[in-house]
Amino acid sequence: MTKSSPALSMANTVFSPKTLRVGVIVGEGFDGPSTQYILEELKGAGLQPVIVHERQGVVRGTGNVELKVDDSFLTGSPLVYDGLFIVGGQQKNDYVQKYTRSYAIETYNHFKPIGTTPTGAAVIQPVGIIGKPGVIVEQQPAAFAEQFIQAMTQQRFWDRT
Repeated sequence: MTKSSPALSMANTVFSPKTLRVGVIVGEGFDGPSTQYILEELKGAGLQPVIVHERQGVVRGTGNVELKVDDSFLTGSPLVYDGLFIVGGQQKNDYVQKYTRSYAIETYNHFKPIGTTPTGAAVIQPVGIIGKPGVIVEQQPAAFAEQFIQAMTQQRFWDRT
């Protein structure tokens, strides 16, 4: 006979978005105002956005929005983030697209949530994960922020095939 303890059971876990790290992949010329709004909503829920770009420094978006880069593709890893938000950018760059797809695949294979703007969705579309559980494509920033925060709170999507 197996004994169980409610104190140790994961069935009783209270899930919260607080302190979870979100890798945020941004490219040059990203939609500044929309991205800034979403990042503020994520922070307001207690999530910790980590800006990822091809190199360290600052990445510039529209509307004079600038984000300080926390990790490059070489210094960061999709394994250390609890979820991924792919913003994308206006410039097409094979290097960025290759690493963005790699991060998306790794995040997906670990059952973690993935959020993306329509620009980011175009980059990962060839991977074939759009529309799968826990993969959210932004259509409207406020609704997206709410859905992505819920996905991050859930933390894992075990029903992926």
